[in-house]
Amino acid sequence: DEDIYHCSEEGFNERNQLNILNRVPSAHIDKLLETVTYQFERVGDSTVTICCAFLPNGFQVGTGESACIDPDNYDQHLGEQFAQERAYAEAKETLWQLEGYLLKVTGQLSCDN
Repeated sequence: DEDIYHCSEEGFNERNQLNILNRVPSAHIDKLLETVTYQFERVGDSTVTICCAFLPNGFQVGTGESACIDPDNYDQHLGEQFAQERAYAEAKETLWQLEGYLLKVTGQLSCDN
């Protein structure tokens, strides 16, 4: 059967084969994010809290920070929470970039079996 592509479905699929392996699945990024660990540091006596996100091999993939204006309002738990949210977002973006690059140059994702 002819369709709007002016060829059979089989012919269209052969000429325009979309290799699903040439994409980084979001589930892959999510799986990597589950392995990320976080380390926190308060900068001196300031209200600044830093969070670094690391892959299991020690590679840093994200950093986040938080701060409040009034030192009397400083809450370490909240500071860590907000810094971690930012580190997570940066780690996610970094992993998309790294995995995309790896797939482009090697044809494989990290941890492929």
